[in-house]
Amino acid sequence: MKLKPIIFIAIAFGFYAVSHSLELRGDLAPLAKSGVSPERLTYHLLALAFLLAALGLFISAGLSAYRAIRDL
Repeated sequence: MKLKPIIFIAIAFGFYAVSHSLELRGDLAPLAKSGVSPERLTYHLLALAFLLAALGLFISAGLSAYRAIRDL
């Protein structure tokens, strides 16, 4: 196995951990009196962006590993 998929998987797990941390931070953000908090939305959107980036890296790692195995 080449090094590229391993690096992608490592970065993807890092992004997944950051996403989970941001999600928890968003859950702990204070509520506004109106019930909608822009601070909570910011953290949750950042968590979603990191989660989508991790998903993209997992897919890229899988494709890269598949192509490396297929070329053998």
